[in-house]
Amino acid sequence: MPSRSTNWPVARSFPALLIAIAGLVCIAPAEARDPLWDALPWDQRLGVSWYEQRAAQGDLSAQLRAAQMHEEGIGTAADPAEAARWYAAAAEQGHPLALFKTAQAWQTGLLGAPDQPRAAALYRAAADAGVGAASFNLAVMAETGQGLRRDRTKAAELYEQAWRQGLAKAALNLGILQLSGGGDPLVAYGWLAAAARAEVPGAAAQRDRLGDLLGSEALSEAEALVLPPLGGG
Repeated sequence: MPSRSTNWPVARSFPALLIAIAGLVCIAPAEARDPLWDALPWDQRLGVSWYEQRAAQGDLSAQLRAAQMHEEGIGTAADPAEAARWYAAAAEQGHPLALFKTAQAWQTGLLGAPDQPRAAALYRAAADAGVGAASFNLAVMAETGQGLRRDRTKAAELYEQAWRQGLAKAALNLGILQLSGGGDPLVAYGWLAAAARAEVPGAAAQRDRLGDLLGSEALSEAEALVLPPLGGG
């Protein structure tokens, strides 16, 4: 019986010994870690390669994050071409922002030789998905005939679409387009006034310049125009 009693303390202490050893194994790396580690954003802890590995497997969120990191130089050197490659991958999954960014990349030549028609098609997809900046860029292309057939009426429609999607500067372009294209000066004044109320740079000066040319009666009529609200859909 003595042999049994002498074995009990050993048996009882064995689990405690395992816990102590495990604790040493877990604690040691933390003690050796840079004390600023916990203050780092997760993307800098994981690194761009982690996101790229997941992005290569088709993870949409990882594709967007990898693109952003390359675009803004987060945790890696800024690389617009690499950013464009990941945005293009996300665009294949129909993400609105990625469609817009990929359109920009094709327009400027980040993904190869500049391809204006391809950029226009991607801007159209992004605009249809609600991206005001895409509607605006598409309007500029329609106004200037870059990548699209020149069509001032279509440009006006797209500028108004961008305004409805929340892009204030579209009102300034729309007002100027009305004036330069022989449109209604009262409508032009209305859009310039709307841009000025939205504090678009340069809009107030354009509005006042046109207002000086309109008679008081016409000016009152122009100020009474009801335009769609900014971001009104």
